[in-house]
Amino acid sequence: MSDSFEGYWAIFTPDDLGDGRECVAVSFPEFPLTFSMGDDEDDARAMATDALVTAIEDMFEKDVEYPERTRKPRVPAGSKAVFIPLPEYLRVPLRIRQARRERNLTQAQVARRMGIDEKTYRRHERPGIANMTIKTLERISQALGTHLEISLQSPKRPISPRRFTKTSASNRNTSTKPHARPSK
Repeated sequence: MSDSFEGYWAIFTPDDLGDGRECVAVSFPEFPLTFSMGDDEDDARAMATDALVTAIEDMFEKDVEYPERTRKPRVPAGSKAVFIPLPEYLRVPLRIRQARRERNLTQAQVARRMGIDEKTYRRHERPGIANMTIKTLERISQALGTHLEISLQSPKRPISPRRFTKTSASNRNTSTKPHARPSK
């Protein structure tokens, strides 16, 4: 299975906004039309994640294949390559779709194997829409003839509290906030 679903390399380049303020411009070698910027490197990383998620969701809607991730790119002097991981909520439906396609199955065939209607199954493959329980993931795995493995691992680098704040997610009708329980 492709490791592109782990994430993609971005190129961070310090830039001048022309009014004395500096920023970090972000581009993606595999996504030439996807770019972003941030006030500093942390902000650029958050904005790069949003831009990459939007690009992946757009490609999904257009049923376009995702580019294979290349090796760490060479960058011009002053720039640096930064790996931008895809959020797990995006990776899971992409992996399900890929596993189904590798087995030459249609969404209707997998839905029948699961005993659900095709419309319900299609939501399981929609990045940003899918919100499956572990039980549903087990049923999908069984219908695809795959093995489900879930793991929790320590991060390779400390997780910044900024990762859990809203950036431009509100512009995409998605939220990074946990769901609040209704008060009684």
